[in-house]
Amino acid sequence: MTSALPTPSFACAVAGDEMDEAIMDFVKQKCSLIIGKRMAQKIKASLSSAKTLESPLSMEVRGKDTIEGLPKTPASVKTGPALM
Repeated sequence: MTSALPTPSFACAVAGDEMDEAIMDFVKQKCSLIIGKRMAQKIKASLSSAKTLESPLSMEVRGKDTIEGLPKTPASVKTGPALM
């Protein structure tokens, strides 16, 4: 069924941007790694879940080390708490 009323399309974009920022902040705090918006979106698409998982998912993330400023790839990043 379709509605004749306009639907706000900006609501999802705002929520998605806030989630990207939360992921970027989480990775920076936990791994001393600066990631871009594209990597945050990739993490969100790969690791987000609508239901609570028994064990958090993880993935390899590439970014810039906050101390040295050089590219770095940690073994894995668990982002479950950032997505809650």
